[in-house]
Amino acid sequence: MATIKVKFRPSTVPGKAGTVVYQVIHRRKVRLLSTHVRMLPARWEEYQTGTLPADNSPQLYQIERGLKRLKEIVRSLEQDEQPYSVDDITERYHKKDLSPSLFEFMRQIINDLTQQNKFSTAHNYQSTMNSLRDFAHGVELIFADLNATFIEKYEAWLSKRDLSRNTLSFYMRILRATYNKAVRAGWATQMYPFQNVYTGIERTRKRAVPESTIARISQLELPPNSPLSMARDLFLFCYGTRGMSFVDLAHLRPSDIRGGVIRYNRRKTGQRMEVRIEKPMADILKRYKRSNGNPTPFLFPLLTANDQAARYRQYQTALRQYNRLLGQLSRMVEADSGITSYVARHK
Repeated sequence: MATIKVKFRPSTVPGKAGTVVYQVIHRRKVRLLSTHVRMLPARWEEYQTGTLPADNSPQLYQIERGLKRLKEIVRSLEQDEQPYSVDDITERYHKKDLSPSLFEFMRQIINDLTQQNKFSTAHNYQSTMNSLRDFAHGVELIFADLNATFIEKYEAWLSKRDLSRNTLSFYMRILRATYNKAVRAGWATQMYPFQNVYTGIERTRKRAVPESTIARISQLELPPNSPLSMARDLFLFCYGTRGMSFVDLAHLRPSDIRGGVIRYNRRKTGQRMEVRIEKPMADILKRYKRSNGNPTPFLFPLLTANDQAARYRQYQTALRQYNRLLGQLSRMVEADSGITSYVARHK
């Protein structure tokens, strides 16, 4: 196997900065590759002893990043089980300069998903990228950085932020999907770095709202046609439909109602659902008829944009406002636990 070492090439001018290089040796042939990092001899001695000051961390990262790339190239060539030369290593190293960084690759995935109108999945990748960027302090990562040690440190960092196991697993699954896409695209070598982290899904404890709380919410005197009144209507409607999710509620159309029954496909799973309309639900529907000012093709005036990307942004805004208003209703009825859009799904 090839040997790779970090070396220092002093300047020919005394007192000037020299250049840090990689020495690649394979089958008794040697090649030197520049890191483009320049250091004074004293700094190089600090690097060798591990005492390089923190203000030189960008240089240290650049050196370590290139070293990881070279080791990944050698590992890939070894896995091919074919003879290779030191020139093959250097050629791949220079070509690898054209490979995308982790974040560049994730941005491309997000862009592709957006073009396919898969806005929710694109949002998941964006959230994961934002989290990972915070963990890396904004440093541009490459796929060689995603080894088992790095992934385990990221998981530990997420755990310290008091996230649930399912939220932690969510980030890990999205990052694993990104990594696997990069492997298939030839940008990464499969090293299975996610074997020691949690990527499962735990069943969440159901938080059913007591009937007494529902009754108090129903009896609240609220200003007609106010945002708070509408939030109550939407919550009671979801509750009455055996826990319809907010995304399905927002996309309900008049054509989904036939013969006193709501028939729709869950947007998350595609599962076909049928719910009989009881009188409280019918009363709510009457208040939001399109003839009474509903400016959308949907049953409820939540989404008005024609463009799908703009509509998805509207949905995210509506969901945030809905949960904020449910929090107000929760305080008004002094509910034992907070009321959210998720609670209505656990009837």
